[in-house]
Amino acid sequence: MGMHRSGTSLLTGLLKRCGLYVGTNLLMHAKDNPKGHYEEKRFLNLNNALLIQNGGSWHKPPASISYQKLRTPMIEFLMRKEWQKEFVGWKDPRICLTFPLWHELIYPEKIKIIYIIRPLEEVAESLVKRNGFTYRKALELGRYHRRHAYANLHRKGVSHFVTYFKSYFSPRWKLELEAICKFIGLDLPKNLKPLERFITPELRHFKGVS
Repeated sequence: MGMHRSGTSLLTGLLKRCGLYVGTNLLMHAKDNPKGHYEEKRFLNLNNALLIQNGGSWHKPPASISYQKLRTPMIEFLMRKEWQKEFVGWKDPRICLTFPLWHELIYPEKIKIIYIIRPLEEVAESLVKRNGFTYRKALELGRYHRRHAYANLHRKGVSHFVTYFKSYFSPRWKLELEAICKFIGLDLPKNLKPLERFITPELRHFKGVS
């Protein structure tokens, strides 16, 4: 879980290399995300449909969300054999908004949220460049998603781990990732070279002071 442009793709890509199953029908990489998004298309499409059916989108969030029309497709998706693995992860920034509905479909004690935070000023600058938003709109969107994400972290039965985008560009990134793997139940690979190659400091822009 994390706001758009907060490092969710970086973190999910690292966890996939640590053994987390994130699906095979993944959104392709793009100019703004050359290393890949690591978003399961069917999960992404359901989240998009939820927001659209409630009269909004991730950049024009609806006042409230009802998911009754999508309940059957969601349950069918969750019950697919491929999603019965021991360690399954989904990544989509929209889950900051749609998580309460997924929370009703999955046993809370089986849910672990990893929430990644990036300074909102950096997020806003990145959204301005990628989407052409005004800085004010981008900052307001970041704040809106963060408020909803924080509320989700404290839902009954859900455990969470908070991590920071900047941690993965510091010497302590291995310790941070190891702590997350332990939280999930995974083991950090003995060979860290693929992980080191995946982290690309040149792709990090808009470094703030916070």
